[in-house]
Amino acid sequence: MQVVVGIALAFLLLAVAFLSFNAYAVEEGSASAATSNEASSSSAVAESAATPEAKKPESKPESSSASASSSVPAAPDDKDAQATATTLESYVAAQVKAALEREVVPAGHALAEIEGIHADTGGSVFTFVSPINATEIPGDLYWVGNRVELSGSKIDNDVLAAGFQGSFVNSDVAGDVRIASQSALIDNSVIKGNADVLALDIMIDGSSAANGFYCGGGTIDFKGASKRFIAYGQSIYFDGTVDGDVTLSAQDIVIGPHAKVSGLLDIRSGQSLEVLDIPATAQIAHIDTNLDHPNTIDQITQIRAAIAPYFQIGSLLFVVVSFILLGLAALWGFGQKLTEANRLVRRYPLAVLVLGCIALMLMFVIVMLGTVLIFTIPLSIVVALILIISAIFCVPFTGASVALMFRKRFKPALCVILGSGIGAALLFVPYVNQLVFLVSMIYFVGYVVNIAMFGHDERHDASFHARQADEDAPKGKARGILPVAVEESNADPED
Repeated sequence: MQVVVGIALAFLLLAVAFLSFNAYAVEEGSASAATSNEASSSSAVAESAATPEAKKPESKPESSSASASSSVPAAPDDKDAQATATTLESYVAAQVKAALEREVVPAGHALAEIEGIHADTGGSVFTFVSPINATEIPGDLYWVGNRVELSGSKIDNDVLAAGFQGSFVNSDVAGDVRIASQSALIDNSVIKGNADVLALDIMIDGSSAANGFYCGGGTIDFKGASKRFIAYGQSIYFDGTVDGDVTLSAQDIVIGPHAKVSGLLDIRSGQSLEVLDIPATAQIAHIDTNLDHPNTIDQITQIRAAIAPYFQIGSLLFVVVSFILLGLAALWGFGQKLTEANRLVRRYPLAVLVLGCIALMLMFVIVMLGTVLIFTIPLSIVVALILIISAIFCVPFTGASVALMFRKRFKPALCVILGSGIGAALLFVPYVNQLVFLVSMIYFVGYVVNIAMFGHDERHDASFHARQADEDAPKGKARGILPVAVEESNADPED
């Protein structure tokens, strides 16, 4: 199971690699940026720069750090502006250097070995063990799991990780970090190399540092320190310290009051200048804004937001109509099986429940373990396709089968339409959709397994076809393409 999870999450790592290449390309292109705006700063910047060893400036500038209007860069003879920029650069550089040189885990700190983590001859480790607490890995760490949590540990080389939740807390990494997860947290950790982070929610606190941060995700909150910062996302909050250039591309961008940038702050967003209000306490050397000129991400976001209500209604109608058609096709193709499934479940509910649960678990195990060996991969693919088909067909089948309980009051076709349509609509209700889908899968798979093991109810099939023939015979032609579910003359008392 762990191997399959690792293979599945490896695709996320490919996305991280793509993000890295894109980020490095942006970094190369940003060196040739066009006209930038000169930052204005107060004497407090010079005072704070005079003591670069301090972790935070004692006083904050009161004037705005930058203006978004186009202006010509400072002329060489503007010595005041050059002095201000120089002091800001040296101050920010000192802060970032101190952050990167800091050792979170002291050199003399005793670190224990964790069971299940064994390094190869090169010192590298590939593991599913999590969390990793208070240990040291002499080489690379290749890490896959549900929760990849590194705490109080030292990694002497690179980290490549994928999981649903990732966190680096109170840890030192001597090399690069590449992580793909649903949520990512870097808290009081120092990464001597670059950190490539791909996640829906990214949180980098103020006591964390890396040579360069390259982030892509939904919500990005950055308060750390680095020599380069590039972020693409839906919403970005930047309040960190960067000794170099910063590129922010998102629909919503917020600059925090403690932001410090010694290079160029390149902002790419569709929001207006009035919305992008840079605090006066922020210390930024240069700003290049592309406001009101949305990039591709902004345009996609705006289009998605505009069509979201219609798309949701369209999705609901599409699913409902599709499931109704599937239910009618099932009634037309093997209508007696729908009534037989209903009778079977009512007669042997516990047996169908147990068989359905066991079959689903075995199918998942086969899919996961089947990818371990090359010659079992075809079997795994076949079982996976069966699972996908069952997932698509289980809700309309179950809805139609249950609705046929009311065939005495309504026509079978109307029962199928109502049952399949209601089942499809319930898939759009939060929490209820999970219960409906799970019950439908167990219902459908349990019925199929029961039939495969014990066969069909031949008496019920014969009665169904006999009744159909009797109804079609008087007029000499078929009364419709949809068969009619019937009652048996010697039906069980339960029916």
